[in-house]
Amino acid sequence: MLEVIKEFSSVKKKNFTTGFTVVEMVVVLAISVILSSILIIYSGDSRKFLIFSNERSLIVSAIFKAKSYSLETYQPTQFTISGINPTESICGWGVRFEKNPTGDDKYYVYKDVDSSGTCSGATVGHFDVLEPAQVFEKGKLDKNILKLNCLDILTPGGSCLVGSDQSSIDVFFQPPDPKVIFNPDFINSRQAVIRLEFSGGGCSVIKINRSSQI
Repeated sequence: MLEVIKEFSSVKKKNFTTGFTVVEMVVVLAISVILSSILIIYSGDSRKFLIFSNERSLIVSAIFKAKSYSLETYQPTQFTISGINPTESICGWGVRFEKNPTGDDKYYVYKDVDSSGTCSGATVGHFDVLEPAQVFEKGKLDKNILKLNCLDILTPGGSCLVGSDQSSIDVFFQPPDPKVIFNPDFINSRQAVIRLEFSGGGCSVIKINRSSQI
C-alpha cells in the first residue's frame, strides 16, 4: 500500500512539473502578439508597394501609349485607335502631369487637334485646359500611397529639386520621328523628369529625353 502511494505521488509530482507556468504562457502570448503585429504591418506595406508599382507601370504605359498613338496617327496601319474621329487633324499625342498641393495628383493622355491642318506654332502640343475634348485617357494617383514628388524639364545631369519644380508639365510626341515637345520648355532642356514618391519610403524616377526614349 505504501509503495502504491509513493508511486502515485511521484506521478502527480511529475505531471505537475511538466506543465506550463503562468509566466511561460504570458511570454508565449507576448511573442505571438509581437509576431502577429509585425506580420500585419509587413502585409500592409507590401500591399501599398504593389499599388505603387502598379501605378508606376500605368504612368509608363500612358507615356508609351502617347508615343505609339503619335506614330499611328502619322502612318496608319492595321492598328486603329478606337474613339477617334478619322476626319480630325491630329498633330500628335502627349501626356500631361499635374501636381495638386492637397494630393490627388493627375495625368492625362491627350491629343492636339489643329483645325487648320498645319500643326505649327508655339502652342503645338501644349495641353489646353479649356479643351476637355483633348483628353483621351486620365489617371488619378492615390495620395495615401504615392504622389508626384517632383516634375521638371532639365538639362542632362540636372537635379529635380522639390520646391523648385513645376506644378504641371506636358510631354508631347509629334510625328513622324516622333519629335518630343516639352511644356514648359527651357533653353538647353533635354529631358522631362517625373519623380514618384512612395508613402512607405523611397521613390521612382521616370525620364523622357528629346529622342523619345523613356
